Amino acid sequence: MLQKVLILMALLGLVGCDAMRSPAAIPESENPKLLRVYEVPLERSEDIATSLAMALGPVGSVRRVGESNQVLVLAPSVMHSSIASSIEAMVKNTTPDGDESTDLAVRVDAWIVDAADVQDERLAPIASVLELMSRESGVASYRLYTVQSSQAVANGGGFKSSDNLAIVEGQLRPATNGVRARLEVLDLKGFEVRVDTLLPYGQFVVLGQAAANAEAGSRFVIVRATKL
Repeated sequence: MLQKVLILMALLGLVGCDAMRSPAAIPESENPKLLRVYEVPLERSEDIATSLAMALGPVGSVRRVGESNQVLVLAPSVMHSSIASSIEAMVKNTTPDGDESTDLAVRVDAWIVDAADVQDERLAPIASVLELMSRESGVASYRLYTVQSSQAVANGGGFKSSDNLAIVEGQLRPATNGVRARLEVLDLKGFEVRVDTLLPYGQFVVLGQAAANAEAGSRFVIVRATKL
C-alpha cells in the first residue's frame, strides 16, 4: 500500500517537465520573469513564502507583503502555473494547530537522498515514496546520503540527531492529527534546508530539493512524524 506523500510546495512539481527543470535553458525573450501576487491563508503566509524561496533558489525571488496574506513571487513565466498549483496543494494540506495532547511523544525520521544512476537498496523501506517522487521529478534512481531518527515531546520540545554526514534538528508543536515542526537540515558541505511546516502523522513530506554540491547533484529531504 502506497503511503501518502505530501510534496511540500511541489518542489518536484516545479521540475515536472524539461522546461521547468532548466528554465535558464530557454531564451529570456521566450521565458521572461513575471511578478505575480498570490493570496494565501495569513497563518501560513510565512511558511509558504519560506518554502517557495527555498524551492526557487536562484531562479526567482519571493517576498511577503508586510504582515498580509499576500506573497510576491518573481519567477520565469513557464513556472507560474506549477507555483500556483503547489500553493493550492499546500493550502489544502493545512491543518489547524491545537487539539493534540502537548505531552505526546513523537518520532521524527528524516531521509536525505541524492539523485543517482542506480537505485540504492538501502532505500527499500521508502521505495513507494521514491516511486511517486520519480513520477514528478523525472529522477529515476536515488542513493541514500544519510537517515536520522529522533524523538521529542510535542510541546515545543526540541530534538537533534547527527552523524559524520549531517545534522537534523528542530522543535515540535501540537497540531490536529500531526505536529508543526521547525526543522533544520545541514550537511558538512553547505547543503541546508530550513522550514516550518505541518507533519501529518504517518505521512511522508518531501521538504526540499536543491543542488547539494557538484558531486551530489540534486538532493531531497523526506520526513515522517510518527506518534509513539
